[in-house]
Amino acid sequence: MLTVREIKAAPAGRYGDAGGLSLIKTSQDSGKWNFRYSFLRTRRNMGLGSWPEVGLADARRERDRWAAVLRAGRDPITERKEERAATKAQRDNTDPTFAEMAQLVFEARKATLRGGGERGRWFSPLERHVLPHIGKMRVSEITPQDIKGALAPIWRTKFPTAEKALQRTRIVLHEGRLMGFGCDPFSAEAAQRMLGAVIHTPKHIPATPWQDMPALYARLNAGTVGHECLRFMMLTLVRYMGCAGARAAEVEGDVWTVPPERMKGTLKHVREFRVPLTDPALAIVQRQKEAFGDILFTGGRSAP
Repeated sequence: MLTVREIKAAPAGRYGDAGGLSLIKTSQDSGKWNFRYSFLRTRRNMGLGSWPEVGLADARRERDRWAAVLRAGRDPITERKEERAATKAQRDNTDPTFAEMAQLVFEARKATLRGGGERGRWFSPLERHVLPHIGKMRVSEITPQDIKGALAPIWRTKFPTAEKALQRTRIVLHEGRLMGFGCDPFSAEAAQRMLGAVIHTPKHIPATPWQDMPALYARLNAGTVGHECLRFMMLTLVRYMGCAGARAAEVEGDVWTVPPERMKGTLKHVREFRVPLTDPALAIVQRQKEAFGDILFTGGRSAP
């Protein structure tokens, strides 16, 4: 039987106690406890923690606990794995990581987002700038300082992106709270205060003056899919996503009906959009239909 005094004074080596318990000292100040037993005629070694963090009395209690499991006809190592898995599952159900919570919220919102959230890249700011820093943290543990630390590197240099990332973080925490998890949406508000105010002047993409549109239209004469699609946009004043996915089946007579999924806005707030087509627009539809079939402005692999 070991004593506390003997353990402290012993050099590196293996020292047996009783009932299969032993201490493997790797140095004068550190070691690990081991419980050796036999199950179904197979010798097994079960770690019981590090010494001196786990003292002699605690190691003996752990040995007695698992020896009782062995006497009941169960394998202690298998039993412990199952206990840990159950504990982890319970924790995940009640206190998920921020990455898990973000994915849960994203999946719940997908139906209202353009293209399932891919077109507007709803998840991208979180994935690129927030999850690498706090994705593995439990939502109950996240503090304003954690959020601030994630966004501080881009708060002033890439403010529009940082603002989106903060907004998405706020949504995740708010929705998580409504779902019953231990989230604190105020953490995002507090982080914004800590990050400080930013004076940001947006740089707009220059638009072609309307006076130059006829000349531009005339230059788009290569007959390529890109040129035809841009001409179609100019003739219909429909946004890019609406035109790029245009189908011949959507045109009836001289009216083109753009489905809600290609309109700007959340799906629950948009409806199909009817566009009257001029003769030049109808001519483009006819040419593209003859060349490519239903998908008028087809790209690679018969996709829009």
